[in-house]
Amino acid sequence: MKQSCSLYRKTVNFLLLFVSLTLSTATILRAEGSLFTEVDPQTLTLNATQQSIVNYFSNLPYNAGLKYVLVENLATIQENGVVSFTIPGFETSALTFTNVDVQYNTAPDYTWLGQLDLAQGELTFYAKPEGYGGTIDLGTKLYSINTLGGNLALIMKHDLTAYPPGKCGSDSASDAEATDFCAVDDCGGSVVDVLVLTTPAAAAIMSTLWGNLADFYLWQGTHSINDALVLSGIPNKR
Repeated sequence: MKQSCSLYRKTVNFLLLFVSLTLSTATILRAEGSLFTEVDPQTLTLNATQQSIVNYFSNLPYNAGLKYVLVENLATIQENGVVSFTIPGFETSALTFTNVDVQYNTAPDYTWLGQLDLAQGELTFYAKPEGYGGTIDLGTKLYSINTLGGNLALIMKHDLTAYPPGKCGSDSASDAEATDFCAVDDCGGSVVDVLVLTTPAAAAIMSTLWGNLADFYLWQGTHSINDALVLSGIPNKR
């Protein structure tokens, strides 16, 4: 009887230890699976370039909030083309995006494009050796991921009401007929190459503002043309 009780206690203790380790492992995996981890700015020591970038975004008229985050490599946390994450300080409910396109240059240089499940929204994620960037467009809300180098970034919520009003759509039937060039077919299979030229004066301004990350921000700004075409739904466009 004593042996039976002793064996029972050992079995129970083993099961409790197993459950405890399983729960601990699950917690660690969930933490590692997060795309963003908020960073306390009081713990950061920014260099001159990073501080210049922070000052730039802080002073934008459409800045509706900033958060420092550590960004994980999306390629390592997505599963079968699906990624879910929250945005610290802004979006507490998980956002789930399904991949619609991946563009590679050379590893670890890629762009991941996804569409939000069950609602309007798009994710553009840029991974380059210099850092991570991109945009999270939820239709009525917009966030940008702005690299500070490496896996440190600044997430900015955009105040959409602070943007100047733009013209969307056609003012008349004649305008619609003139611009409806996709009505007959799929707009063709042509590819438009965009050449970006940077003057010495512009390069100097970017170098002052972005420092050693100037090329990243220039690349991100011009590369967004491709992403807009891919996410537009217009076939054969990149």
